[in-house]
Amino acid sequence: MAKQQQAVEASRPAGTHTVTDLAQIRALADPLRLRILGALGGVPRTTKQVAQLLGEKPTKLYHHVEALERVGLIRLRETRPNRGTVEKYFQAVAAQFQVAAAVLCPDAAAVEKLSAQEAMLTSILDGTRKELIASLRPGETAPDAEEAPLVARAIVTGSRKKVRAVRRRLLRWLEELRTAEAGTDHTGKKGGQGELTCAFTVVFCRTEPT
Repeated sequence: MAKQQQAVEASRPAGTHTVTDLAQIRALADPLRLRILGALGGVPRTTKQVAQLLGEKPTKLYHHVEALERVGLIRLRETRPNRGTVEKYFQAVAAQFQVAAAVLCPDAAAVEKLSAQEAMLTSILDGTRKELIASLRPGETAPDAEEAPLVARAIVTGSRKKVRAVRRRLLRWLEELRTAEAGTDHTGKKGGQGELTCAFTVVFCRTEPT
């Protein structure tokens, strides 16, 4: 069992991929592609398996998977023959993704770049909003207090040194969380006392007091 678990963990992506170019930004501007990328963040899966996980039709996902592979956000890990066909198993290129600061810097001379940035950010934040609203709808059973949605907003004010230190702590926390996630046993049954899937979005940006 220990060896099997080690093999599962070894098959999971590691590290952080930094989004740097316009093609990847465009790819992430589609909400469905963000969901597909999240579904491929664990063990390798086929497009059909991802479709089942997301509740979508496989035919709707094929060109999205191809687009993500084309821009280098996912990769083909292996192929397996199955009843006269070849199953392709894809996986995200990293455990987590971040957008390079230079990519998010406004550039008046690059209108297309700015438009793609806005589309990507809108996709990420709108997806977060929809997931949060869905989690707040009445269900068959009330969520446990320790599993209820958590929404918080904090304003950090101080010197550049202080703000940069806070940013570094956030990055370290994310890395610790990723490491802990990589060591988690995902063999439990979903729901009940078994495995749960939660999403979180971190936004740390400069703002002005109102």
